[in-house]
Amino acid sequence: MSETYADDESEAVQQIMRGTFEALCERGYADLRMVDIADRTDLSKSTLHYHFDSKHDLLVAFLEFLYDDFESELASIAGDDPGERLREVVRTVYHGDDDGREELRVAILEIESQAPYDDAFQDALRRFDRLLHDVVRSNVEEGKETGQFRQDVDADAVATFVATALTGAHNRRVSLGVDTSDVETLLLDYLEERLLEAEESDG
Repeated sequence: MSETYADDESEAVQQIMRGTFEALCERGYADLRMVDIADRTDLSKSTLHYHFDSKHDLLVAFLEFLYDDFESELASIAGDDPGERLREVVRTVYHGDDDGREELRVAILEIESQAPYDDAFQDALRRFDRLLHDVVRSNVEEGKETGQFRQDVDADAVATFVATALTGAHNRRVSLGVDTSDVETLLLDYLEERLLEAEESDG
């Protein structure tokens, strides 16, 4: 459970977030109703509406809930150097789908499909993308400062590529059922070759 919501004003909101998680996994986005969420809590439908005016508002809050967990997960990544941390970021994000909650991934993909037409969804989802981009970029910049990475590397371009590759692999796996198991290895190989090329040639 996210620390942000653990510190929230009421246990009810925590229950609602857990109920939303379970209901999305079981029913998906399109068929989700407020009563489905209430049925997975000790709360009434009217209590849900006390905290959230609509299913849309609740789902925006749920994305914020997921964001807090994602932020905490990335912040907990440890490593002795930026290269090690960068590799762990890739592994963590890539294997984030390996928790047996494929149904939730499908539901989130449904929400993503609404983002071009829904500013609130788009803003919430952009926060995930921006966070991943910024974490990758900061590690690349640190690696340049410490001399571990080559100086001519564009940290922003590398971060954009990594975020795009990981997001694309996730979406292809969920929406098309494509086996993207090689993406992690190829992406890690790319980072080694792109960032450490100067160091290896000097050796």
